Amino acid sequence: MRAANLTQVDKVLLMLAQRSEGRLVAIDPCGEFSRSDLRTIQAPLWQGVSGEVFRTGRPQIVRDASDDTREDVAMLHSLGARNLLTVPIIYRYRDSDGDVVKETTVGVLHALNKRQGEFDAHDQQILLILGGQASQLIAHTELYPIAHEFERTISDTIQSMSIGMLAISAEGMLFEANREMQRLGIRREDIGKHYQEVFKKGTSFLAQLVEQVFRYKESRGTEIPIETTNEEGKGEPRIYRIQIDPILNHASQRNNGFAGAVVILQDLTAVREEEQMQNSFVSVISHDLRTPLTAIQGFVDTMLMAINDGMPFDEDTTKEFLTIINHNSHRMLRLVNDILVLARLSKGMSLELSLRPYDFKASIDMVVESQRSFTPQFQFEVEVPEDLPEVVADQERIEQVVSNLLSNATKYSPQGGTVSVKVVRNGDEITVSVIDQGIGIPKDALNKMFGRLFRVESEKHKGIKGTGLGLYLCKTLIELHNGTIGVKSEYGHGSTFYFTIPIQGPQASS
Repeated sequence: MRAANLTQVDKVLLMLAQRSEGRLVAIDPCGEFSRSDLRTIQAPLWQGVSGEVFRTGRPQIVRDASDDTREDVAMLHSLGARNLLTVPIIYRYRDSDGDVVKETTVGVLHALNKRQGEFDAHDQQILLILGGQASQLIAHTELYPIAHEFERTISDTIQSMSIGMLAISAEGMLFEANREMQRLGIRREDIGKHYQEVFKKGTSFLAQLVEQVFRYKESRGTEIPIETTNEEGKGEPRIYRIQIDPILNHASQRNNGFAGAVVILQDLTAVREEEQMQNSFVSVISHDLRTPLTAIQGFVDTMLMAINDGMPFDEDTTKEFLTIINHNSHRMLRLVNDILVLARLSKGMSLELSLRPYDFKASIDMVVESQRSFTPQFQFEVEVPEDLPEVVADQERIEQVVSNLLSNATKYSPQGGTVSVKVVRNGDEITVSVIDQGIGIPKDALNKMFGRLFRVESEKHKGIKGTGLGLYLCKTLIELHNGTIGVKSEYGHGSTFYFTIPIQGPQASS
């Protein structure tokens, strides 16, 4: 009665938000409405004077209820309202110092039928104060804090989801959207708007899917490439799975229980890229295995035919053929070893290191000589300190890393170029650098070089075969030694791949 007396009105009506149902429901604080009337007094959170005040937080005055076509005003007019003043009920959270840290609109307060004159700014101020007091009473009732905390938890959960989620009411109004939906350009200020207004150019296909769900009350889904907006505000192509499901409330008779639709947006770009890389990987692996096998089979068949015909090749020719066979068998062995390591990692299996001290200089020299025999058209330079101590590491794995880096250096360098290997001691660590005079790496690809199955796509790299596996394995093996690996490059001017490992083994660095 206090609000009615202070504002000189006939009736006061309180409407609280039920966000989960997307509506405002009536509560009669003064007992001036019948229960049957109260059940009919409700409004969507985004429509009518009630929804507009709730959404914007700004009071509104309706001077002639009979001339207002908004649904909730017409409903109040049918219950005797001639004019009304509506203000938001805002609950303010305060810290221990009493400072407001957050505001939440929990409902609206209607004052109906000004007894003398018209509603003015003074009435607004009084009703806003009373609304603030009402918010404190509401917030301190036994059930409201529990319900509000539960609602906030649900809201925080929705906002934190890695998939996009958007909820649409039975009237077609957006009433919930999480941050991930911003990739499609949907903002918080779009809440309360009709989906046909929001889904315009670029996302009009969503409107068509929603219309089908509304018409048939059945789920709809599709996978589609979309030009979205990233965190820097730049457009980028992504592939999304769009799933739209009806929201059904079987306890409600309204719209036969149809309460709207929920749009789920799942980013499948990484999945599809992985599938594409896997397919490319299988194709390249098949080619890379078939090529040395074909060479081995060809030379073995040729030598056997010569022997069977009683005309074996001379010693120099036989040595040349065996060298080619040896080169291709080593090439196959390296590839098979890489595949076996990848298979273990893909299954989540750990790689065990066989750690022991060994002559690092002799090992580097041996790997370089092996590569020299495979690619004699290149010049190799090696710089290793003579006083380098023994290194505690898995010799086979470190040699696998150096071999991969040397193979890459020759693969992406011009015939006759120079490949340098430098070993430097830095205190308790050693750094190995493999330097080439090749085609280099584009700047935007540098931070992706050690990704699984990554291949540089540039004009200079076209036609150069590779699995995109070697550098990923190098990174894995070096990190198992508690080491680091990296690359420096200028596109068109060669590259330097380097790694650092502790001299006394992984345990020493940890």
